[in-house]
Amino acid sequence: LSLSLTITVKSFTNINFNFTGVIPLDLLACLKILIKLRYFTQTQYNEAMKQVNYKGHDKPEPLDTKLTKMKGKALSHFSHIRNTGLIMKHLRVKEEMFQEPSYKLIHQLMLLTEKLMSPRLRIYEVLELEDQITSYLELRSSIKNEHSSILKTMKPKHHFLLHYPEQIMKMGPPVGVWTARYESKNRLPKMYCHAAKNFKNPAYTVAWRQQFRASVVFYKGMFKEKIELPLVTKRKIDLIIGKQSPLISTVIEKISSEDLVTDSVEVNGQTYKVEDVVVLKVHNSDFIEVGIILQILIKKERVFFIVNKYRAIRDEVLNFFETLNYDDESFHSVNVDDLEDAKPLVKNGVYEKFRFTLHHHLSVSTKS
Repeated sequence: LSLSLTITVKSFTNINFNFTGVIPLDLLACLKILIKLRYFTQTQYNEAMKQVNYKGHDKPEPLDTKLTKMKGKALSHFSHIRNTGLIMKHLRVKEEMFQEPSYKLIHQLMLLTEKLMSPRLRIYEVLELEDQITSYLELRSSIKNEHSSILKTMKPKHHFLLHYPEQIMKMGPPVGVWTARYESKNRLPKMYCHAAKNFKNPAYTVAWRQQFRASVVFYKGMFKEKIELPLVTKRKIDLIIGKQSPLISTVIEKISSEDLVTDSVEVNGQTYKVEDVVVLKVHNSDFIEVGIILQILIKKERVFFIVNKYRAIRDEVLNFFETLNYDDESFHSVNVDDLEDAKPLVKNGVYEKFRFTLHHHLSVSTKS
């Protein structure tokens, strides 16, 4: 019974999530090795990166093999490793590349990232994580013996990986206790100094402007409403006047004259837009059900999505998910509170068939 318990405990302990520093080092080194083995070139890889659809702010930096670690911020590194399988798919590399130890290390890095970014982990998954970390470090050591000029000696942050399972058992998943949310505020004083052009007393400028900013926040209210609507919304009468497609006809049937229809909405700080992919059900970590948002309804301060439903299965080698079925005549209504995961995903492909990657690991469904 204890193995089915879910760890969601959060702590106020301010620990550093050193895994954010492992990704840019090891991913770049492995890609350098694959380039050295002539499976693809830097130019080909960067062109393949451009063909992948990202969230705008998470777009990774182009690959530069002259560097010792990848450029960009932590979130762009997470985006890069999550979408590496999609990039490889666009590269159309030879099948034998997937048997290379350096690619296997990238694949293990994908799985580790997915699990360490999860806000919910079951105890048996933490035990699996411990074995995955050990396997990762052992494989890395063997690759270093063969490519010591590219893959450098492990740093302390690699050693810290071994302590993650113990920390998770004590304090919960890393995303609940890591310092990234605090460190993200570092950009604010940098912006203040850059905008002020004050080199005489920058500390005074930062303190003064931060007080102005705090005053504005307090005046407007520190906490947003549960549902934040965009400026542009429609009512039932607006839909009746326009052209009625099968989708619009379905929407008209489901709303009253007081309800609203929109293309985007913010719920509990998370923004949802038409064409986002949302997770509806998790059968297991490799087989899930998703939906593409076609329209967003607001009914009595509750948010519903009109979606097309799909089943999706994970590619064992490239780690992305690909849909299996499509029904363009069947529309479903889903309450935002019933989603299996609040984080929307990015569609790569067309409505009939598309690929996507998970933002983080998902266990079996906890919804009835």
